[in-house]
Amino acid sequence: GKTSFLHILGGILAPTGGRVLWDGRAIAASGRHTLRGKTVSFVFQKHCFLPELTVLENVLLPWRIAGAGSLRAARVRVRELLSFAGLSNRENYAPNNLSGGELQRAAVARALLLRPKFLLADEPTGSLDNGAEICVRDLLLSLCRSEGTGLLVVSHGNAFDRSVDRVIILKNGEIEDEKGNGGCEISS
Repeated sequence: GKTSFLHILGGILAPTGGRVLWDGRAIAASGRHTLRGKTVSFVFQKHCFLPELTVLENVLLPWRIAGAGSLRAARVRVRELLSFAGLSNRENYAPNNLSGGELQRAAVARALLLRPKFLLADEPTGSLDNGAEICVRDLLLSLCRSEGTGLLVVSHGNAFDRSVDRVIILKNGEIEDEKGNGGCEISS
């Protein structure tokens, strides 16, 4: 349910009922793809890297898909993000030569490449050990704050609970508990 929820919010899936509004406008089924990249980006539960590309090339993919300006500027941005993620020395590695934590940090860099307004993260630390979980959590929070990017994390765990402005706990489709401040509207 939580992955489907994020995919509907981010325009990957169309809702079976109701509608999703971004900036007061409904996402039409034919225009969902225009939402992704600059407005909304994803950190998936699995990093989804192409094994034949280097880490740098994988992180650069959103730029290539969007055709978002200068390749030189995009490479500079990728290198800045990889440096911030502690992966400067890994940019020319194949994804299968990185640890799970390194792959998730690279996935965070990829998600923020085009400076989206909002980042949707699906269990971004779910498969990581405690040390890597803390590193990825702190990287996500730090980069989103410094970039001015909104962040929505869905998770079975509580790694983000004390680090975010608002926590909503859903159980059986109902809000069971809500902590913190912030605006959000979920309706059907």
